[in-house]
Amino acid sequence: MKTVLITGCNGGIGSCIASHFTGNGYYVIGVDIQGAAKYELGSYLQVDLAQLVDDESQAENFSSELKELIKKKGLVLSALINNAAVQILGSLESLNIDDFMLTQKVNVAAPLLLIKLLSEELKDNNGIVLNVGSIHAALTKPEFISYAASKSGLRGLTQALAVDLQGEIRVNCIEPAAVGTEMLVEGFKGKGDKLAELKACHPSQMIAEPSEIAELSFFLVDSSIRFINGSCIGINGAISSRLHDPV
Repeated sequence: MKTVLITGCNGGIGSCIASHFTGNGYYVIGVDIQGAAKYELGSYLQVDLAQLVDDESQAENFSSELKELIKKKGLVLSALINNAAVQILGSLESLNIDDFMLTQKVNVAAPLLLIKLLSEELKDNNGIVLNVGSIHAALTKPEFISYAASKSGLRGLTQALAVDLQGEIRVNCIEPAAVGTEMLVEGFKGKGDKLAELKACHPSQMIAEPSEIAELSFFLVDSSIRFINGSCIGINGAISSRLHDPV
């Protein structure tokens, strides 16, 4: 059975991606830091990705547990979706180096580690890695220092791995702008005018639906077009094309 491992599966985007793959016949292995899955999945593993990066023994235990699960259930791991991310805001003056390093561990180092741990399985199955990046890889705003640096790193990692792996594993990245997750919408509660302003600043006059991120993710993973490799694909309502000068 075709299988995809999705990190950050309990989040607004991750859960939507997991649901979309499940509905299209994939066995989903979900990974998140929380104690249990919020939604029904094929399997769920509680993992602190930052600790995996810091502790080689934990990484080895996770790898063994995952490979045993795959073997026991007769699964075919065809895709890894690195969706988990940390977003800690702060200006230069308030920036905490520990928070900066945590962001890099979860958003950049953990995807690299998981690709290393699962490379043989993915190579055997003509697999693909999909990294969920952000428009902040190229265009950012105040207080996003840690996050923008990590997403720029994830873009570079995507391109470098695609070159290094020579087609044995395809590696691509999607880079969304604002996505209307429950968390984002809740953050605008009582501030409908500000949410409308956010939508209006995108030339498409909207922000993304989580389902749109899921559909694009599924296409890139399930498609037979192997020449899509090392690509960082924007899904941003054309805001990356907009020059916004003061009136």
